[in-house]
Amino acid sequence: MHVSNDHQSNNIIFLDVVGGVDKKGHIYGFGPEAGKYKPSSSRSFDGISPSEYEHMRTVISKMSAENMTLKEQLKTHEELICASKGESSLLREQSQEDSHLLREQFQKLRSFFHKAIHIYLHIDLILQVRIHLSVHLLDYLLYYFESLIINFSFKYNVIILY
Repeated sequence: MHVSNDHQSNNIIFLDVVGGVDKKGHIYGFGPEAGKYKPSSSRSFDGISPSEYEHMRTVISKMSAENMTLKEQLKTHEELICASKGESSLLREQSQEDSHLLREQFQKLRSFFHKAIHIYLHIDLILQVRIHLSVHLLDYLLYYFESLIINFSFKYNVIILY
């Protein structure tokens, strides 16, 4: 069976895409017509030698393997991203909980601080009142003793210097 060169190239490309002739001599997609087609052993494409063709097959094979490796790496990276998103979410939740606890502790500390200032002001006021009373008491005692001394001096006609 004689086939034009262009048609033959298309046939060889199809044969390569479907995986060639299997062990039983069948070609995928041909069904019962598979026996009518016999690919030539010299696979020559318009201006491409068999060695160039094999080189291209080798390059395609290497690129396919590299593509699979890159897909696996991409899958691994996607898994890592998902895991880090989960960890990030957990850390965010923990951070929010910690922030809430810190706010509560700060409010308690602030309340205690206000109470301490209130107590300090009461103590200060009490001390001021005591000092004021002590000064008045001393003034009163001084006035009382002066009057006693004056009364004593008049009564006994004595001059007391103090």
